[in-house]
Amino acid sequence: MVEDGWFNAEMMANQQQDPTDQLKILEQFTKDLKFTQTDDAFILELTADGDKVKEISSELMKEYMPQELMEQFNEIGQDMLDALTVKTLTYEMEFDKKTFDLKDLDMAMDMSFEIDGETLDINQEVKATYQSINSIDKIEIPQDV
Repeated sequence: MVEDGWFNAEMMANQQQDPTDQLKILEQFTKDLKFTQTDDAFILELTADGDKVKEISSELMKEYMPQELMEQFNEIGQDMLDALTVKTLTYEMEFDKKTFDLKDLDMAMDMSFEIDGETLDINQEVKATYQSINSIDKIEIPQDV
């Protein structure tokens, strides 16, 4: 479990983020999405609180929470989603207008977990920038590997 201080998310480092999966999750909340555009980008933004944020965050957590962390909650006999209270969620995706590639993903979530009568408050921010999409030269793996 998490000790006092920062949570090291190395277990999430190898997860490949697929914008299609993210958009499918957000699809059911289209009434709550804000769409804007700049000269070179389309921007989708979702801001939620209350019951709506619980619904959205549950979907996102099921999709992206490391299985190891979910199993730790199950080991102590508590469902992670039941222990979770999300106060606010902001989720923003920026897409390149020409290629429709995801350029930036920003997410901010203020939440708390209640575990064994103790409350853990978490303010999580994720900022991801995608670059060099489909521009990597061919990778060859040597035969002796």
